[in-house]
Formats: sequence, C-alpha cells, structure tokens
Amino acid sequence: MARSKKILITSETHEKAVLKRSRSAASVRFCAECGQEAETLSLNEAATLLSVPWTEVISRVASGEFHTAGTDERCLAICVRSLRKEWQGR
Repeated sequence: MARSKKILITSETHEKAVLKRSRSAASVRFCAECGQEAETLSLNEAATLLSVPWTEVISRVASGEFHTAGTDERCLAICVRSLRKEWQGR
C-alpha cells in the first residue's frame, strides 16, 4: 500500500491602512495623556482606520485605552499615537 504525503502550507498576510486627508483637514492638538502635540482623527476616521464600529472606539476612549485631545468644536478628537498600538497590531 502506497503512503501518501501531507503538505502543510502556511501563509502570512500584511495589511496597510492609508487614510487620505487634505492638509487643511489634518488636525494637530495637545494630548494631555501623551504630554505633547499629536495628530488627531475624528471618531469616524478612527473607526474606519481600525475597521470597528464607532461605538467600540467610544468604549475604548471611556476605558482610557485611546486618548482624546480637547477641541473647540465639541467633537471627539482621538490621538493617533494612542491608536498606533491597535492599528499596527492588525
């Protein structure tokens, strides 16, 4: 009886997210958690970048995992530095 060979094939994939904004849309604000100025994203931009619902981003802001920077417009500005760990781990 002939023996059959089994071959195991594994693959690794990498994804890169590119969020294009005009220079005028780029927002730099002071992040108190980082202690320095940081680029910020809107709630929708952060959710799109991470491929999660905006409600999850709000939950992570509430837990302190993601930082927010104050805005005059009363909108949520999320510190890109605090998102990096999550977004680079994907």
